[in-house]
Amino acid sequence: MTVQMAPFTQDYIMSKLRMTAIAAAKQYDGGDNRRTCGMRWTVSTCDGSFKVGLLGQTLPALEVIQSTLILSAPAPVTATTGGTSKGDLNAGMTGLNYTGLRDLSKDPITAGEKVGAAFLTLLMGGVLGGFAWFIVKDRI
Repeated sequence: MTVQMAPFTQDYIMSKLRMTAIAAAKQYDGGDNRRTCGMRWTVSTCDGSFKVGLLGQTLPALEVIQSTLILSAPAPVTATTGGTSKGDLNAGMTGLNYTGLRDLSKDPITAGEKVGAAFLTLLMGGVLGGFAWFIVKDRI
């Protein structure tokens, strides 16, 4: 999208993108079906570094090839070119699970809550300390 939002970058980015897409496309001649993609796009034919049906190697090549079509895609909209999003300062402050913010001047923290917080803090400190001890002990 950079080439759409900052057109002065188009020549530089698109030339690199086209070269990369061509190199990726040249990798699509491997495997028994001659349609499996390799990983090293710097060589002119499939490098053989693939497993049959491995989608993870095919998707990056398809992504770079597809990204060469960006110039024919509509540019992202902005507030001045048709965007309709409205800001909401209270986003996330309502809904099924929202209970409201606690007003501490009207509902102060009780001693029981302080004891519970201290217990959980000490428990988590002990757990983390135990993990650290096991890690250090394992290294000695």
